[in-house]
Amino acid sequence: MILTNYNFEWLNSVPKKWHLDRVKNHFYISDIQTKDFNNYPLLSLTMSGIKERNTDSNEGQLAESYEKYNLVDSSCIIFNPMDLISGWVDIPNIEGLISPSYIAIKARSKKINPHFIKYYFQSMYKEKVLFNFGEGVHYDYRWGLGKESLKNFLIPYPPIEYQNEVVSYLDEKIQKINDLENKSKQTIKILKEKILVLIENVLTNEGVERTRLENILDLIERPIKRVETESYNKIGMYNWGNGIFKYPKEFGVELGDSKFKYIKEGDLLISGQFAWEGSVSIVEKEYNNCIASHRFHVLNGHNGVILNQYLWAYFISQEGHWLLNVNSFGSGGRNRPLNIRRLLKEKIPIPDMDTQVEIKNLVLQYFKYKKQSEKRLNLLNEYRESLISEVTMGKSKVGN
Repeated sequence: MILTNYNFEWLNSVPKKWHLDRVKNHFYISDIQTKDFNNYPLLSLTMSGIKERNTDSNEGQLAESYEKYNLVDSSCIIFNPMDLISGWVDIPNIEGLISPSYIAIKARSKKINPHFIKYYFQSMYKEKVLFNFGEGVHYDYRWGLGKESLKNFLIPYPPIEYQNEVVSYLDEKIQKINDLENKSKQTIKILKEKILVLIENVLTNEGVERTRLENILDLIERPIKRVETESYNKIGMYNWGNGIFKYPKEFGVELGDSKFKYIKEGDLLISGQFAWEGSVSIVEKEYNNCIASHRFHVLNGHNGVILNQYLWAYFISQEGHWLLNVNSFGSGGRNRPLNIRRLLKEKIPIPDMDTQVEIKNLVLQYFKYKKQSEKRLNLLNEYRESLISEVTMGKSKVGN
């Protein structure tokens, strides 16, 4: 699809003194290949930047050969055109190889600062502008950006001196935002490590007795009485103990034939499909009376015997994850349902109540800080996106 000027209404706000032109007039597609490909790192473009991949691990898909991979450096702008929903654009800070599925462009002259255009396109990704120019067989999945569409995309560019000012300004502001994000993530990591240390102390204490799970907790069923005209909040769960999320509300008539159950604050929730990936969580207050499908298991420990927060901490430990793993069966791939009845036959260590309370308090602190941190990070992301959009479109001057 060749793009025409009427597609670019959002550029009406660009200052009149700025130039507008198509990508192809200032950039060219860089598809340099090298026979020396084994001497360069493999780079991967993610929403958090360009990262060097570990080809010695089995993580992700790896090519049989990198002979057709393209060599890029810090003068290239890299696009992931394959998926305009989760794709991204960035500039590498080292030389390396990228998949031929990516698009790399280089500036034709020094009148353009590539980092200014990088920030402009990051804004286009975030605001879903590029999505309108995609092509593919699915509208909401693998909706990609073709090379011709990219080459004909309009870009604004002020004088090079102002571009440089914008880049310096955004680099400084975004680094401060990144530092705040990293600090929050590090605090969350430390809290989780403290929990795991306490669990490890329990696991290595030979004086702690082990008891079958079926003797200390109950499998809870709270089936909903579906009303077609009432709205319901379905939930899903992240893997590796990273919590619960809500889907948009649905009316009872939209829930299909699946069976659902209510969940309550404080419940221990385990995914029946992805328990082997650490999909286990404590239900927090905001998810009280939400509904979970029959594929989730709701558990509650016996009063005075076992605390749900201790159980969560145990299941995110190495031993607990191993139990979830060995009791999940399937024919292949990620389809490995948890055999909950078999899991309940397993024995786990039950420490004294004082130790459980200590772990519970740390778990509650972890969830509280994590929730507060998520809110702060969302605000920081909104600020970052707004900042990039405002200055690359000339809506506000740098420093304002």
